[in-house]
Amino acid sequence: MLLGAGGALAIVAAGLALWWLALSGPRKPPSIFDSPVDDAASFLATRDFSLMPIDVRLDFITGLTQRFKGMSQSDSALVAAFFAGLGAPAREQLRDNVRVLGRDILLEGADGYLALKTDEERAAYLDQWLLKWMRFGRELGGSSTDRTDGDLMERMRADARRDADRSLDLDAEMAQEIIDMWNHDVASVTSPKDQGKVFRFLPAIRDHLLRP
Repeated sequence: MLLGAGGALAIVAAGLALWWLALSGPRKPPSIFDSPVDDAASFLATRDFSLMPIDVRLDFITGLTQRFKGMSQSDSALVAAFFAGLGAPAREQLRDNVRVLGRDILLEGADGYLALKTDEERAAYLDQWLLKWMRFGRELGGSSTDRTDGDLMERMRADARRDADRSLDLDAEMAQEIIDMWNHDVASVTSPKDQGKVFRFLPAIRDHLLRP
């Protein structure tokens, strides 16, 4: 009898624990195309958004962008009113979600890069990483993605060389703006250990693009 009571209590306790986890865990994203447009957009400004895996977050952003492109005038006005009406906490959460996504993308890239041993492996990895994000950005912006990998890499290298030439003219004020942007965005949501990884990864990308 006592054993039976103990077993029943254990089952009740397990049920309460699962119920609590269900309530406290991350909320599933709304259906992008079946939910009201303001409900789908509002998910971007919740902490739950940053708790999802990177690929799920990117898929959500891509889907939302596709829906925005096909919105009616009334839906466009609804979304504009929604973002204009965001309170300070929601606006800050939205900014944090953008920062965290940027951090996670860089850290995922840095972890993959730093795990490799040879220069050849790392060069091939950087090519694929850069091409992946170049194509993602072009698709998100609605640009054509039918250019070859070689064409895209050459464009990135040309842009990097041009930016490197321009950087010679940077004055102290602009340099400080770049430092401030880093400190207030990615660095503000990144641990010192992870910042160290990023500080090794970003120069590797620059050197890779500027190589002869």
